[in-house]
Amino acid sequence: MRFIVCAAAACLVTGCISASDSHTTQTFHYDFNTVREGWVFGAADFPESQAVDVGAFGAVQTLPAPLATTQNALYLRGTNVGGDLFLFQARHFGGFGALVTYTVSLQVEFATSYHAGCSTGPGPLTYVKAGLSALEPLTETDAEGIVRMNIDKGAGTAGGDFTQLSDIRNTLTGCPASGTFGLRTAAVKTQPTTLTTDADGGFWMFVGTQSSFAGLHEIYVTGMKIVLE
Repeated sequence: MRFIVCAAAACLVTGCISASDSHTTQTFHYDFNTVREGWVFGAADFPESQAVDVGAFGAVQTLPAPLATTQNALYLRGTNVGGDLFLFQARHFGGFGALVTYTVSLQVEFATSYHAGCSTGPGPLTYVKAGLSALEPLTETDAEGIVRMNIDKGAGTAGGDFTQLSDIRNTLTGCPASGTFGLRTAAVKTQPTTLTTDADGGFWMFVGTQSSFAGLHEIYVTGMKIVLE
């Protein structure tokens, strides 16, 4: 499945949706060739003292071969040095009615080199999580020196207030030692909590990975679909 940018997505980026649209169902499909600026990267669920070992990194960059190497994606990479690691990118969107409440459904397309046939490694032990929130997703270090999120994105395979979409295995068969990058489109999931836009008619969207695999994982998020009702 490929995500094609449509007129509604352009409204989401530029803020051209007015308050009069606030109670209609709105569907946005887009990729990161269009929505490429304004993303903020973060990482959580690890000891702050081991940040260098985690080596968390996020950016907008092009896909690797054999995928379309001219296409941009949200890239996430990091090494789980303890029990868990959460990586994410977040972006603010505006132009909606102030303090309007929506039911949110999300779908994500991504690319990894972890094949569908792998029963061990990062593929089956790392999950895609995504959500919409009026509160900006931020990291903070607790009294025990662990970097935590300020939102309930869930622990392990639990989605918390937001959505857990799928593990990060692609749709390629087998489990070779050095996998090939392939695409996967996760099923649509409804966020368990509603979204209420902020006083300026905006909200934050995030997408990330929650890994319980003790080691490195990486992912390219290639497209997203959001439905607001």
